[in-house]
Amino acid sequence: MLLRILLQTPLPTLQQGNTTSTIIAVGVFGLFILFLIIAGASGNNRSGTSGTYTQRNKKFNKRKFRHHATSRGLSRGEIQLLENMVRRFRIQSPFALLNNGAILDSTLKKSLKEVEESPMDPDEREAQKLTLYRIKQKIERSTRGVKAPDSSRQLKMGQTLSIAVNDVRYQCKITSNLQKSFGVTVPKDRSGTEIRWKKWTKVEVFFWRSNGQSFSFSTKILGYNMIRGIPSIFLQHTNSIKEARQRRYRRKSMERPAYFYPIRIVSTGLGKNSTRKAIVDSTRGTLATILDISAGGCSLRSSYPLGRSELMKMEFETSQQQKVTVFGKVVGMDKMSPPGGIMHVMFTRISRSNMNRINSYIYSFEQHQERRIPRL
Repeated sequence: MLLRILLQTPLPTLQQGNTTSTIIAVGVFGLFILFLIIAGASGNNRSGTSGTYTQRNKKFNKRKFRHHATSRGLSRGEIQLLENMVRRFRIQSPFALLNNGAILDSTLKKSLKEVEESPMDPDEREAQKLTLYRIKQKIERSTRGVKAPDSSRQLKMGQTLSIAVNDVRYQCKITSNLQKSFGVTVPKDRSGTEIRWKKWTKVEVFFWRSNGQSFSFSTKILGYNMIRGIPSIFLQHTNSIKEARQRRYRRKSMERPAYFYPIRIVSTGLGKNSTRKAIVDSTRGTLATILDISAGGCSLRSSYPLGRSELMKMEFETSQQQKVTVFGKVVGMDKMSPPGGIMHVMFTRISRSNMNRINSYIYSFEQHQERRIPRL
């Protein structure tokens, strides 16, 4: 409106010797220029704000984001936590938290560092860290799995897998992958002696992706040889690989010592007054090796394994030399020769702090350092 008035107001004619007219003309012209500057700056500011808002709205439609997150299995509290991360870390593409594993991992690392360094109650700290790990697990589990490889020729060097001969499983690693065959490490028995089978013996092979997808195929032994100084079994290639199932949690190789103690259930009293109590037999501690571990359980190799459905207490250390104590139940067992076996253990009771230590080992998110004590 002011601009229209200024434009419609005729500028006084500058006449020689007319000082008043000159002053008025210069004043009006100056106001006109000042208005244009202010209007231009204000317009640019509104335009920039509106554009940014529209752009961000396009990227971060809360309703759509929450719907997408809910379809991934996240709870309301977990979704709100993700939204807080978007604002706090100024994430330009919020939907990438649900669709891009690298961006999610980077954001979770920042959040874990903040929680670790915060002066909150220790129990609350462990609870928040566990929530962050659960967000990762849910999104990872809901991610659409990749299809099975077309051929065993696609297996990678150094990849861990299991081979089963006569229903007994052995953990191996791929040492070579050639045009007509691929090699895996020769397993050893308890005494360190290599276990070898006859040529053309049937073998079942099992391997896993990082998101828990499991694949298997059948093949046969073609022979033995040394690969870069490593005794290897050569197995026949196949183009028939099938998906077995998807594990609930990511599993990671460990190969670390552990002790387990059997748990006995003792009943006392009679009738309605009877009670059952779990007692850890600390006199029967047995050394074992954790082959791999997840947030839900682990595989435990021992020369003196417990039977199926038996309970145990386990103690071991993660890569950060942090002691972990868990309680578990044997849900399956692969026999080994000579006597021994690999127990598949499901965790039945574990503290938040111990679960976070396991998750930290699996995902390698946290930098375990001494907590800085704030100055008073």
